[in-house]
Amino acid sequence: MKIGMLAVLNEHSVDPATFARRAEALGFESIWLPDHPVMPAHTSTPLPETPPGKGEIPEHYSRMCDPFVAMAMAAGATTRLMVGTGVCLVPERNPMLTAKEVATLDAFSNGRVLFGIGAGWLKEESELLGADYPHRWTQTREYIARCGNCGRKTKPLSMAATSNSRPCGFIQNRPVRADRRC
Repeated sequence: MKIGMLAVLNEHSVDPATFARRAEALGFESIWLPDHPVMPAHTSTPLPETPPGKGEIPEHYSRMCDPFVAMAMAAGATTRLMVGTGVCLVPERNPMLTAKEVATLDAFSNGRVLFGIGAGWLKEESELLGADYPHRWTQTREYIARCGNCGRKTKPLSMAATSNSRPCGFIQNRPVRADRRC
């Protein structure tokens, strides 16, 4: 059985490298880091799975570290530990930059990246970051489809325009393991 840990790390917690070294020493297979890039100043969206009127978003949500920076620190401090996003809020990020970050981190970590994805539940955060909240799952599918075959192509990945009319570009970075896609 493979067991991983989800951790919310920030400037008040243990640093990602120390946390990762300890997790690896204890025999954990992976660590997973959540993604909430920005917390809106005001929200009406309640925290999921809370009783009506009790869904205030905890303060630590606004202090979460960037998962990719923390994953890079963790991967650099360990040799076997897998590092993952738990989860990356895909429609809240630029798909080309995210694909490049994931592929680069996977290359530098020798294939130890686990890319967990989601579409987000906090409407105000999604809107702040340019996501189309009512269509966030469609947007997530589009973004993943745009970069989903990068590990299987021999030519640079074409980030062709889709419904949002983004210009075409290329990413040559590839995941290390052939069974992985970015």
